[in-house]
Amino acid sequence: MRLYKESYTDKDGKRKKTQKFYIDFSDHFGRRHRLPGFAEKRATEALMTPLSNLVSFRAAGMEPAADTQNWIDRLPERIRRSLVSWDLLTVQREAGARLLINHLNDWQENIAADEKTLKHAKQSRYRAEKVIKSCGFKTIADIDAHKVKTYLKRMRDEGEVVILKQKDKDGNPVTRLRKMSKSTSNHYLRAAKIFTKWLMKEQRVGSDPLDCLEMIEVFEKDLK
Repeated sequence: MRLYKESYTDKDGKRKKTQKFYIDFSDHFGRRHRLPGFAEKRATEALMTPLSNLVSFRAAGMEPAADTQNWIDRLPERIRRSLVSWDLLTVQREAGARLLINHLNDWQENIAADEKTLKHAKQSRYRAEKVIKSCGFKTIADIDAHKVKTYLKRMRDEGEVVILKQKDKDGNPVTRLRKMSKSTSNHYLRAAKIFTKWLMKEQRVGSDPLDCLEMIEVFEKDLK
């Protein structure tokens, strides 16, 4: 594996170097590839070690480790597509960097097709999406257990202002501060955890980012 800049002849017949750095490497079949990196040398060098790890995992017939999958999730789309075309990356793994809204659509369809009611599928989707959007997650790589835990605690302690359907005497929307009960908080967490577990089952993520989170204990007095 080597790092270099390619030479080319411009329209005036002068020899020049490309703006981008390239990585020359062999894949798990011994085939050589030329991967375009970045204009910055250090940024392109940073691709070399995880790329080597990916080739090693592929040669061994193993799934990428969590840190390698996280690296994959953050790659520019053009690089991920090259890795897929070279059979270094499966389509499922490449899907890790798709917008979460697309994964949520797939998950909802899966729930609805799995002998569950449409109402259950929509409710689960709504709860998981509410957590994801409120935490600002855009892709799988953004999902962070600490942020989810912090968000749900804030909703239990402080709540959020919601706009009701009715209006006041002046025609203005009526708002209300609404807090989550412990039981409701668990429902939202459960939906989010089922979603991330599904992502792992579908090989769209290397490890379940919410696996460490547990439901909070609900006592009888909390249900009143």
